[in-house]
Amino acid sequence: MHTEDLQHVDQDKRIALYKRTDTKSMIWHARFRIEGQTKYKRLSTKRVDFGEAKRWALKEFPRLEVRINEYDEPITNLNFKDVARRWLSEREREWEVVISAYLRASKTRT
Repeated sequence: MHTEDLQHVDQDKRIALYKRTDTKSMIWHARFRIEGQTKYKRLSTKRVDFGEAKRWALKEFPRLEVRINEYDEPITNLNFKDVARRWLSEREREWEVVISAYLRASKTRT
């Protein structure tokens, strides 16, 4: 992905707006640097006007931080394989709890 006009819009340089050069679109995109993460979160602002894109990015940033840091939303989009692994891992943990509860209950009955 090629970018042009990269402009930081906050003092900490955690939010940057840019236009992509690999498309004909004039839409501004946002790049967010979330504390504790090693990758950037990139989103389209869906806005052509820089001022509107900046307002959107400044409003979206705190929401994004909460979703990623508090609710463990992945910073990058997951592919099907990663989603399937995550789902299977959760099911395995659930079954471990069920099986251990069953075994404990079986021991107390004997």
